[in-house]
Amino acid sequence: MILKRILIADDFTPVHTLVATLLGKSFEVVGTVSDGRAVIDAVLELKPDLLILDISMPGKNGLEVARQLKSLANPSKVVFLTAHRDDAIVAACLSAGAQGYVVKSFMNNDLIPAVNDALAGRIFVSQLSSSGFPMASPAIDFRTSLIPIFAARLKTLRAIALGLRDLPRPAFDEIQSILARAEVLIRESVGPVPAED
Repeated sequence: MILKRILIADDFTPVHTLVATLLGKSFEVVGTVSDGRAVIDAVLELKPDLLILDISMPGKNGLEVARQLKSLANPSKVVFLTAHRDDAIVAACLSAGAQGYVVKSFMNNDLIPAVNDALAGRIFVSQLSSSGFPMASPAIDFRTSLIPIFAARLKTLRAIALGLRDLPRPAFDEIQSILARAEVLIRESVGPVPAED
């Protein structure tokens, strides 16, 4: 049996790993891309059957990528996998040519059905409540998998930062600021980061 080929485009490496793990048994993951500018070249070179695409990426955002692929009449299907939960963004993604829209917090439940629907020519959208948030689901979502990864990485980065106390004060303060922003982004995307031991 020939497996359908999937390209993953997300600027966060742990998402690549989780998506590849989820899809690995049923699909062939042909590559991962972390920069929006590189996605078009990767799609043209690798010719995936489907592109899993994040909206927020450096270089070029996912909406711009989807629009460009649509203008090129590229046959690769597009499924957005994103933390964005706004109905207007969903509509923009679908009008840009996407066949699917999966909210990352429901990746475990929704990603494979979205990929299958897109490959079959159907539209899939994670079920959003009237407030734009995914409907409640009894299944464990991907945050359960990501929080320990984030917590471990932040702990490592904090240890490195503490070892750099001899840096000039502005540089040390900038590192601390970056770590604080990272923790806020993680909290907004996947939930609270556990306190350090």
